[in-house]
Amino acid sequence: MRKGLKELPYEMWFGQPTYRALASYKRDFFSVRGHLNLSPDFEDIRGWLVDLRRSFWLGIRARETYEDESDALQENHSDGAEDEVTPKFDYETLGGHVGYSVLISPVHGLKGKLKELIVRYDPSLSTSTAQVDSDR
Repeated sequence: MRKGLKELPYEMWFGQPTYRALASYKRDFFSVRGHLNLSPDFEDIRGWLVDLRRSFWLGIRARETYEDESDALQENHSDGAEDEVTPKFDYETLGGHVGYSVLISPVHGLKGKLKELIVRYDPSLSTSTAQVDSDR
């Protein structure tokens, strides 16, 4: 930890030698349930982060279930029988668990230092181009 700074629980993310190593830490963050260790500056958004993390956790589990079921269907139909139509999984939103509303809606209830956060959203734009700004 750097001198003079308070505890930074995820500081190890910044010192990883490869993207693969960093991905492993981040995957664990979203896929392992448990206490969310935050530095004091992030306590104002704890609820938002907990909900976001839970949405990703549910989506990851839904994706794994879908893939397991798809694999089982393929094994069952490997005898050449005609495949049933299986519903497709929406990988972009992890089965509908992670989307714009999960990411942005909680901003309207922020308190403390972050209550001045302004969200500019034009519904005609895709969610990837929506802007989140802070007027300071």
